[in-house]
Amino acid sequence: MDTTTGNDFPDPDASDDTSPASSFPGAGRRVDDEERQEALDAMPEGNAEEGDAVDTPTLDSRAHDD
Repeated sequence: MDTTTGNDFPDPDASDDTSPASSFPGAGRRVDDEERQEALDAMPEGNAEEGDAVDTPTLDSRAHDD
């Protein structure tokens, strides 16, 4: 908590979706389950789940497969 101003959220990007100075305009906005699911369904390839294999130029996920 920011004791100098009494503001629980001193970082505007962490909680303020109306500040024109915010780098993240939607930060802190709550979404319901339906909106969350719509976003997940819109980009299924981008949603990693636990256990997913990831290959990058410096990492080959097959390197540890037995």
